[in-house]
Amino acid sequence: MEALECIKTRRSVRRYTDEPISDEQIMQIIDYAKLAPTWKNTQTLSYIVVRDKEVISKIKEECLLGFEHNVKTLDKCHTLVLLVQKNGICG
Repeated sequence: MEALECIKTRRSVRRYTDEPISDEQIMQIIDYAKLAPTWKNTQTLSYIVVRDKEVISKIKEECLLGFEHNVKTLDKCHTLVLLVQKNGICG
């Protein structure tokens, strides 16, 4: 697929199923995300996969800053991937 075609035809999906996501699928998605360029190729991002419902619930309660739509989304979430920025690496 050409890059321009990919940009023009991309879509966001916000209706999710209860179908489980395998570890292999998660790792493949993260591997693709790591291909995105970073400033000076510093690679300051980390990915954390969370499947523990108690941890997801705590994130929902403490980290969403009142964004009600996101709270409802996490209520149904079975797997959550956190993107974490490492500070102090780029100068």
